Amino acid sequence: MSAWLEAAADGEHAVLTSEDPSLFFTSSGSTGAHKKIPVTATFMRECFLPFAYAAMGNFFDFHPEAGLRDDATINFKWDPTLELGRTATGRPYLGASQVDYKKSFGEELAAEPGTRAPWSDPPAELENHLDRIYYRVRLAAEADVRAMIGINPAVIAALPSQIERWTPRLLREIAEGTVLGRAWVRPNPGRAAQLEDLAAAFGRLLPYHIWPRLQVLFCWTGASASVYLPLLGRAFGPDVEILPAPVAASESPIGVSVDRHPSAGVLVLPFVFFEFLPADREVRPGSATLLFSDLEDGGEYQVVLTHVGGLYRYALGDVVRVVDHFHGVPRVEFLGRRQLLSGIGEWTLPGVLRQALDAAGLRGAGFRFRRSAASPVRLEAAVEIQGRWTETDIRSLAWQLDRFLSAAHLGYAQARQEGTLTAPIVVPAAPGTFVADWEARVARGTRPAQVKDRVCEHDPSAWETLIAPAAPAQEHAWSAP
Repeated sequence: MSAWLEAAADGEHAVLTSEDPSLFFTSSGSTGAHKKIPVTATFMRECFLPFAYAAMGNFFDFHPEAGLRDDATINFKWDPTLELGRTATGRPYLGASQVDYKKSFGEELAAEPGTRAPWSDPPAELENHLDRIYYRVRLAAEADVRAMIGINPAVIAALPSQIERWTPRLLREIAEGTVLGRAWVRPNPGRAAQLEDLAAAFGRLLPYHIWPRLQVLFCWTGASASVYLPLLGRAFGPDVEILPAPVAASESPIGVSVDRHPSAGVLVLPFVFFEFLPADREVRPGSATLLFSDLEDGGEYQVVLTHVGGLYRYALGDVVRVVDHFHGVPRVEFLGRRQLLSGIGEWTLPGVLRQALDAAGLRGAGFRFRRSAASPVRLEAAVEIQGRWTETDIRSLAWQLDRFLSAAHLGYAQARQEGTLTAPIVVPAAPGTFVADWEARVARGTRPAQVKDRVCEHDPSAWETLIAPAAPAQEHAWSAP
């Protein structure tokens, strides 16, 4: 398939569609190079846009105030002016969140909330992605914000620590009317003093202090995010609702929320023809597939899709779980990419860790797994929690992790019994480890919307960099007995 995608991007006609693409969506490249996905006018009209409209239904139904004013929403994924690439034939390739749907397809209604806000379009000369985030926060700090759209939850999860670090500059610039040192708006010393008092009273400035009437965060809630999103209520406000963004990939829509289910969406059967394989089976030419009517509640499946955009029996590489059926149609949540770590499905690790944290009475703020180079093999988990680690916490989490891995994977339990796999080890990560790691990846030039959480780390040097801030605590790392 990759050869056909490249041929289409190079301008070859009728490779995947009889209709020439208008532009190309670029994938996040989470498991390799960025792919260029052809987008035709027909695909946009019959598949993508109907899905996009449906995906925002709950947002407007449950929180209509967020759509009544241009300055009521901060949309962190919308960034139209940066990284607009061109194919050999001059067709643009860009993220789906960067497309001007009115200009490209005449669809003005496809513009999401926040895309017309005063802070929605940072100046092109601001090339540093973190500066572009600060630009939005700085201008929005004087507005009555009701909603934040991130889609990628890492963008939203990083915000509390960023605001804490930016507080002195933020207060000074609000008072002076500057943005990143440039005179921009009217000075507002009263607002700066108000926020300064809040920071002093609470010991830090939180998003909740800046935007006390914030109602909703709109982002993915499954996979890795399910471990750390429960912590966000404290920073964004006790009444803030986290609405799940739709289950989708750059290549295709998958599921859309129809109610307040916290993580899952109903399969978009009118727009995509779906096939499925059990998650634990390899995809091979001729593999027998299942249709949506064959799926069972609780089952975990790989997604194979066909749609009018030119993808035919495309193995997406994503794993979903069927949480239930909604009027006979499976409702699915995204679990992760279909990859293996020492025979264990990576897509199962966030759920297993979440169970282990709950059983140990801990709240996770970030994590990363790896396969150790030691013999016999073991899993190592770098975990950041809310609060301070104790030796009892570390020992308890290691034991619970071993227990839930054994329950989730028969092969793991057998390998542990045979001694070919030793007990997992928990490395206590320092506070702020995973926000700092995310920011470092953004600083290297990747657009924030495309820097996704990593479940596993396969680069030994990257692992050592990740856990280096916790070096003094590592001598207290524990494995299960």
